[in-house]
Amino acid sequence: MPQEDTPLTPDEGQPEDPRFSLEDISEHSVTYGVDIYPAIDPARETSRAHNCFLQLREKYPALFDTLTAGSQFAISSSFSGSSRVRFPWMTFGVNPRGPVFQFPVKGVHFGGDVDLHSLPELDTVFLESLEIVLANFPRKVMKVGVTRQFVFNTGDVNCGPWLASKVLNFGDADLVSSQCNLMYKCTSTNFPMSKAIQMASVEIQTNAMAMNQGNPQPMLVRPHGQEFGLAATFMIVSDDRDLPLEGHEIQAVLVESHSLLPAQIIEFLNSRNLK
Repeated sequence: MPQEDTPLTPDEGQPEDPRFSLEDISEHSVTYGVDIYPAIDPARETSRAHNCFLQLREKYPALFDTLTAGSQFAISSSFSGSSRVRFPWMTFGVNPRGPVFQFPVKGVHFGGDVDLHSLPELDTVFLESLEIVLANFPRKVMKVGVTRQFVFNTGDVNCGPWLASKVLNFGDADLVSSQCNLMYKCTSTNFPMSKAIQMASVEIQTNAMAMNQGNPQPMLVRPHGQEFGLAATFMIVSDDRDLPLEGHEIQAVLVESHSLLPAQIIEFLNSRNLK
């Protein structure tokens, strides 16, 4: 007599939830973006751009080392970690909307945590650097955003099926996708802000470091493996408005962005609820 199939419970046949921790973070960077009015035109304001660069370099030489002038106003520096190999990174740039500050925190190429030379907390670096920019380019600040980008290394666990099958709850919003995008309004702040999340399964190329005889610096050699990861981008930004932001409102955006620190992000990924 044929046996009846045993019905699957709702959880059977579903991909197991990956669990994330601080140790899984292989990449981490922080970006501060500012919308200003009127726009900066680097090609027409070269002397202002040069003076701004000199003042930024004097304030934070480890962050603002090399100027790219002309039609593009960008500043870069090079960073290292435990690998002792230095890699270039653009730390400042100007786009049609305004200035953008980008700082590396952790990376595979750096060998882990980036050596930021005992700099102050990055919010402080941003505020003091923005003050220098606005002193050279008198403008109205119309909007401020903070973005944290992470890559969590999950080894041989592909996060694609998990993202595709799980409904991720963030506040009152639900979504299902192998590449997730979500934005919702903050309701607990004194003026309107929004939070955005983007998540996607990625493949990570792992690299090997080697020592060459007679050279005290380790060298990056060819990639030697492929692993999986979860790329997660979290952003908080002030909403569009007619009036410029005041100093205490810019500070409020930075304070609210602390809900996007690594520990809170991990809590969200594991529980799908950021409190």
